Amino acid sequence: MRDQDVMYQFALMTLAEKRLGYSVSEERVKKNRSLARRYARVDWLQRRADLSAELAELQRDGMVPVYQWGRDCDQAESDSVTLIPASVMAYMRFEDRALRYAEGPMRIYPISFDEYAEFEPSFRDRRAEQYNY
Repeated sequence: MRDQDVMYQFALMTLAEKRLGYSVSEERVKKNRSLARRYARVDWLQRRADLSAELAELQRDGMVPVYQWGRDCDQAESDSVTLIPASVMAYMRFEDRALRYAEGPMRIYPISFDEYAEFEPSFRDRRAEQYNY
């Protein structure tokens, strides 16, 4: 479903409610709001502003640790932490490169230096466990 479809549903619901006196159920309103949140366009400027504030808060000596978890096409999971420059451009470049070459689901986000100090990388091969290798 596209965001235009959701907006069309909102327009029809509002028109029916105001012009025809049709009573829209609270359940239908909640469903449409949920659809709008799910399919709304991403506000990239706001995302960058939020990311800039988060990086400024977490940075130390111009660097910030970034957590990365991923699972490849063979069901092998791993996680790691990388120190990168604490700028939005460096973070976006790091994230873009990681997501571009991902072979499966991946999650990337900045963490604090306290979490970085306690972090221990892990690796788990779920397919090998399944076949008792």
